[in-house]
Amino acid sequence: MNDNIYFDPNDVNRNKALVIISLIFSILFFLPLVACPDSRYGRFFANQGLLLFILSAAAGVVGRIPFIGWIVAGIAGLLVLIGWIIVIIGAAQGTAARVPIIGYIEIIK
Repeated sequence: MNDNIYFDPNDVNRNKALVIISLIFSILFFLPLVACPDSRYGRFFANQGLLLFILSAAAGVVGRIPFIGWIVAGIAGLLVLIGWIIVIIGAAQGTAARVPIIGYIEIIK
């Protein structure tokens, strides 16, 4: 689950609260990029937060399609919820936890 990505403990301790806040309110995924631009920990979880935000927005759009869209949006919504829990726990522990299935996509490098 952690993909052998290790973060500097000082980096984690300094930016943990900010990263967790940005993950709880997914629209704030960019917050670690602005507040701590040199942090590997912040950039990693900003990327995970962006992926969750995009998946959530896509589920909302697809959910407007009757029947099939509702099913797809329900599955995507469940994936967002599970991913959100996994990523927040990983951020709190200082480990590289990824969103299931889509977590390896790197938009923010």
